[in-house]
Amino acid sequence: MGAADIEGMVKALKTAGIDQELIEKITYCVDYEHTVTALEARLRGGYQFQEIITDTLTTTMNFYDADSALVVSVDPDLMIAKPEFETHREGFLPVCDTGPMDLKEYPEILTAIRTVSRGNLAIPYTDVSRLLEEGSKESQRMEQIGIQSIMAVPYNKRNAGFAVVINPRNYTKYPEHNSLLQVLSYVSVAEINEMNLMNCQKGSYSEEGELAPNDVYVNLLNGFELHTNEGTLREKDIRSSQSVLFLTHLMLKKGSPVTQNEMADALWDKEHMPDEPEHRLRNISSNTKGKIIQIFPSINPFVNEKTAFSFNRRYNIITDLDMFGYRIRDIQGMPADEKRVDAYLELLSGFNGIVLPNVDHRSLERVDKLYEEKRKIAQLECISYMYDLGLYVRMHDFICNISLGRNLTSSLAYWDIKAVIGMRRLDMAFRLLEENDSIL
Repeated sequence: MGAADIEGMVKALKTAGIDQELIEKITYCVDYEHTVTALEARLRGGYQFQEIITDTLTTTMNFYDADSALVVSVDPDLMIAKPEFETHREGFLPVCDTGPMDLKEYPEILTAIRTVSRGNLAIPYTDVSRLLEEGSKESQRMEQIGIQSIMAVPYNKRNAGFAVVINPRNYTKYPEHNSLLQVLSYVSVAEINEMNLMNCQKGSYSEEGELAPNDVYVNLLNGFELHTNEGTLREKDIRSSQSVLFLTHLMLKKGSPVTQNEMADALWDKEHMPDEPEHRLRNISSNTKGKIIQIFPSINPFVNEKTAFSFNRRYNIITDLDMFGYRIRDIQGMPADEKRVDAYLELLSGFNGIVLPNVDHRSLERVDKLYEEKRKIAQLECISYMYDLGLYVRMHDFICNISLGRNLTSSLAYWDIKAVIGMRRLDMAFRLLEENDSIL
């Protein structure tokens, strides 16, 4: 909300005789809802990781009228705190520019971080001078950076650290005022984790298909294939649709456990559910491991618990469907010229197919739909770029190719009409040029 809107609302509430504490809580809730709604509207669409992180942190900084908002990763074993992303006001020294902090040199800060992290405690608005002894090394460090007060919330999903607001001036009176920071920190950290995971996976699985020792690459389109640096196994090598489906569900979970009930529902419908599904699942797990162990000689690929199955977390798993989504993100970040069109066409030709076409996999319908939605979005983005660039012939040919043997959707029909109109306009323009040339 704008400052004038908030002032007007506060004035109206005071006129109505509302208690001051209640006015402050109402103001926070209304501003919170407006801020989150406006941010969601801005982020909806084909944003890149860094844009989402930066916009979210900027929104956080502005909401709290702070000097800076940032995400700081913490490695408690190495005792290092490292600023990852930050937005800051003009004239404020960026914390990221100060580099990583060796927490061994700042024992008071290290103790506080460990206490807060272990208890998963949020830090409400806090004046730093009340926490640190005046003249101490920690106090001097905070003064050097320009930190007088902070708000912070911890995170520990995949990595550990804090989302932090520095020198907030707005919404600092009540502990619950850090609730927006908690919500927006989740957005920022989720994007950072996804970006780091994507970079790790893309870096480990190169275009040449060279895999690191703990890398596992899985093809699901046009048939199941399992790749490690020790070799490749295909659907025909495994020779069991249940083993393929069992493996697929483990791979899609990326090391998270799949309960016995979930796996049983994935492999059998109610009519064909075996009398002792747990026993059958153990047999399938054992048989599947025997078929794939040759390309996993060092580390046991399966972790079987009493009530769940999972793929060993020491392996870095990436599927072709993951790679498809990552490459869409890459292309969306390219300049909007013909190279972007070429990249889309290459992507759509390379990742064209059906998820596990030889396996009855009703349990993977959500995966099917997600891939199909991403593919359609990529097709329409490619078509729209062709239109903006005046590539009407390529656009028409592409639409004819992707709709071959299928019903032409209303969206594709609309774009094809625009392509045909564009081609006719070009044809008319060329004819006029030819007539002018003949006259001259």
